[in-house]
Amino acid sequence: MLINLVLKDFILIKKDLLFFMAFAIVAPIYLASQMMASSISFFIVVLFIAYLSYNHVMTDEYKYKGTSLLCATPYMRKSVVLAKYLDVSFLCCAR
Repeated sequence: MLINLVLKDFILIKKDLLFFMAFAIVAPIYLASQMMASSISFFIVVLFIAYLSYNHVMTDEYKYKGTSLLCATPYMRKSVVLAKYLDVSFLCCAR
């Protein structure tokens, strides 16, 4: 049941997922050529992309009143919050 909530977040960002992946590949290479610390630039890019994708999901949920609609479903609030944490942790670890 929790996997459905995580998949919902990925469905919301599927339009921009290709852009996020391209940015995740190009940005560390560009930053590594400008700076000497490539691991720091990779870490910054990973955090930035996780922030962008999570912000995109939260904006869509706010625009379409997704959180209030989720409260009307049989999902517990604990499951909704846990799905958000899993989503962000997956976005940070998958890159």
